[in-house]
Amino acid sequence: MSISGLTPNEQRWLRFARSTAAVLLLCLAGCATPTREWHLYEGDPLPEDERAVLEFAYPVEVLSVDGHKLDSARLHPATKPRRLYLEPGPCVIVARHGVIYLLDEEDRPIVRPAPVRIETELEAGAHYRLMYRIGPPQEGVDIWVEEID
Repeated sequence: MSISGLTPNEQRWLRFARSTAAVLLLCLAGCATPTREWHLYEGDPLPEDERAVLEFAYPVEVLSVDGHKLDSARLHPATKPRRLYLEPGPCVIVARHGVIYLLDEEDRPIVRPAPVRIETELEAGAHYRLMYRIGPPQEGVDIWVEEID
């Protein structure tokens, strides 16, 4: 649509409407972004029946898998679930709950849950989720792997 036949006021309004529509489309596209996925093994992606899937979401943070540190900035934006594709077999996951229990008068964390080391055996074709339970500050947070359908 050409804006040359419009009054200056109409031209401004049309430009505003177009830019607003573009921003709205970007926002909607961001909301529709699928779950983030990472293949944490060497070589080509394995077929679904030959790999294990580990899913987690905020506030759980996965710090490492089998000694390989993960990029928490890319892995942990809030709200979107994350999926890690792993080779089946024994696996060591280090994770923590992102909750800060207590803050001092200047809003600095006093107590933050310690990382939890989880040793598990992953089966090919299985889908798992990191689960958690928050206890009182003196007990901390339990995090475990649970198989899901």
